[in-house]
Amino acid sequence: MTINSAPIMNLRYDWKTAAVLISTGLAIAITVYFHVILDSQYVFTHFNYVPIILATYLYGRRGMAVPVTLVGILLVTDLISLDGSSLFNDLIRSTIMVLVGLVVASMREVSKREEAEIELKNMQLSEAGKIAHMGNWTVDVRENNITWSEEVFKIFGRDPSSYRPRAEDFLELLSGEDREKVPVLMDRSVRESGHLDTDVKIVWKDGTARFVYILGEAKYGPDGEIVKASGIVQDITERKNVEEKLRMMNAKFDLVVSIIRHDMKNLLTATAGFLELSKSSKTDENRERYVDKGLNVLGRLNDVIEETKDFQSIGTSMPVWNDVGSILSRFEGAVEETGRKLDVQTDGVEIFSSPVIEKVLYNLIENSLRHGEGATFVRFRIEDHENFTALICEDDGPGVLNEEKEMIFNKGVGKNTGLGLFFAKEALALDDITIEEKGTYGQGAKFVLMVRSSSIRKRTN
Repeated sequence: MTINSAPIMNLRYDWKTAAVLISTGLAIAITVYFHVILDSQYVFTHFNYVPIILATYLYGRRGMAVPVTLVGILLVTDLISLDGSSLFNDLIRSTIMVLVGLVVASMREVSKREEAEIELKNMQLSEAGKIAHMGNWTVDVRENNITWSEEVFKIFGRDPSSYRPRAEDFLELLSGEDREKVPVLMDRSVRESGHLDTDVKIVWKDGTARFVYILGEAKYGPDGEIVKASGIVQDITERKNVEEKLRMMNAKFDLVVSIIRHDMKNLLTATAGFLELSKSSKTDENRERYVDKGLNVLGRLNDVIEETKDFQSIGTSMPVWNDVGSILSRFEGAVEETGRKLDVQTDGVEIFSSPVIEKVLYNLIENSLRHGEGATFVRFRIEDHENFTALICEDDGPGVLNEEKEMIFNKGVGKNTGLGLFFAKEALALDDITIEEKGTYGQGAKFVLMVRSSSIRKRTN
């Protein structure tokens, strides 16, 4: 519900105006009554300070119209009564009234400027906090009172209109692994140095996990006990995600280097061996046979280099929604050339992952074409489960032996470079997608990609 504050502001404005007009009117009436009607010289002008101070405080320099008006009426009534002594005294009183009005108006103008500057700085600080996902907090230990800024409520996933922060509730905000170690760390840090500087993992009520950075300082009383603490909280979830992404990228790059060094070394060693054998061969036939084997090894070396290029894209691309059907349609011709059918039952299905998913799907098709002897089709379909959706690649070939279901994802397993399924598993893991072989030997291969429900959707036309 949105409340329109304009009528309230106008009401306040009307009350201010009414208060100034009423007090000014009374001051004028008293002046006329004493000077003109009673012809009295009693000092009554003290009442004039009420509308003067009220007007100049509320309206600043614009309120100077009130003291000027009151001074004018006071002097006019003196002239009407033809009392010279009163006129002289009232000139002095009038000067004082004008000076009081100027002083109050000037002070109010300065105060308004300072208030405007403070409001502007608070607004800028609030906007900066929103941009940086950062808010401030204060803890009054003796009063057991905790104050959060608006952004802190947002960071912790709490509604400021219904949630009142309490120290004993802080543990409920932490993830399970932090509930034991964080309080001990915080207590030791504050008591030893009076300084808190730590990252924690919190969990919202809906199960969403976030990472926050907490920075704070403690203030101590004369007895050495903590009386107050204050600091900032910043949502660093995006930074943590980037750090994790970089960590995984570095791990993958290290893997690429390891693969290249290991395989190139082995293949070059094999090539050198065949060349040595060809040199020592006594017949042209043997020499030619060893040279052919050496060339074959060099061909495999080239395949390894080409395969490892694919690893360079792991972790370097941002995830996007990839249309599974559109990707698979690009391989239809290659499958049909082998006399098989590419049966795609994933119309409208999209997966939120890095673009490397295209290479993974190609590897699954290529694996079926190479090893699925006698297969008549390669089929892609989906199955919905409670917490995930399965993308299934299956064929009607011989399938995979039970004892080989885990091994086929290891590096080096296979008739070629042994990087296809190994690459697929490593690439999918970065997008939190798992892959398993769940087929029955003799009935065909069945590769199942388990995708989180939040990372897959079905487009409706």
